[in-house]
Amino acid sequence: YNQDYYISYGQGSGIAVYNNNMYVNWYNTRNIARVNLATNRVEVTQTLPQAAYNNRFSYANVGWQDIDLAVDENGLWVIYATEASTGNIVISKLNDTTLAVLNTWHTKQYKPSVSNAFMVCGVLYATRTLSTRAEEIFYYFDTNTGQEGRLAIVMQKVQETLQSINYHPYEQKLFVYNDGYLLNYDLFFQPQ
Repeated sequence: YNQDYYISYGQGSGIAVYNNNMYVNWYNTRNIARVNLATNRVEVTQTLPQAAYNNRFSYANVGWQDIDLAVDENGLWVIYATEASTGNIVISKLNDTTLAVLNTWHTKQYKPSVSNAFMVCGVLYATRTLSTRAEEIFYYFDTNTGQEGRLAIVMQKVQETLQSINYHPYEQKLFVYNDGYLLNYDLFFQPQ
């Protein structure tokens, strides 16, 4: 059966759902909140140390996404920037129960030049706009090895702006919200 939820305390479209909880950037703060979807109650809030917020280092063309939560096979992540990182992407692995930061990685990729980002198997992938109908996955940072580099994977889209990209680890799909359209892309992994 379907149940409607009305949440008014999150900010931006960088939310994630994991283990029957929704994770949001608490409105007007650098805090992350865990909302139990069965009870619609905020169970935990935790400050993300030094995270920029309130549209300081949001993604290109999308406001209010300074703090972007992501889920992959390894659990819960947060993608953000700080003043100390001069706007470059910072990735932190979070404990999904307490929201404590377990580990943090600093990249050389300037966050406001990225249109969106997502995590797969502990690897951050960042996108940029090529045209009104094409997006490119152009950058990666592997938290397993510390390596970063360039890619050139083009994704077609139906409208100009991507509001969010989320990876679903069980379905191995990318779900993309694109100006009123929900697009999904199948991912295929090649053994290395």
